[in-house]
Amino acid sequence: MFNFGWEQIYLSIDFEEFLKKQNLLREAGVSFKTKIQNNSIRLSMNNLDGRTAALSRGGTPIRDYYKIFVKKEDSDYAKHIINT
Repeated sequence: MFNFGWEQIYLSIDFEEFLKKQNLLREAGVSFKTKIQNNSIRLSMNNLDGRTAALSRGGTPIRDYYKIFVKKEDSDYAKHIINT
């Protein structure tokens, strides 16, 4: 996905925090885009033999990533908004 003129200001695996950050930006009147990177294909590719739930190298399973992008000219303000 190409986001020319947009900058990623937020990345998380916590869906609730992702929603909170969106609400903060919305309340401040900042335009934003979101992207959810779904890792279910990656999980299934790592599980070709069907014996394990996922290849996680002993840790927690691979999760989805939640991203927020804002226009480059709004990035400093948006970062301030989501970090207060």
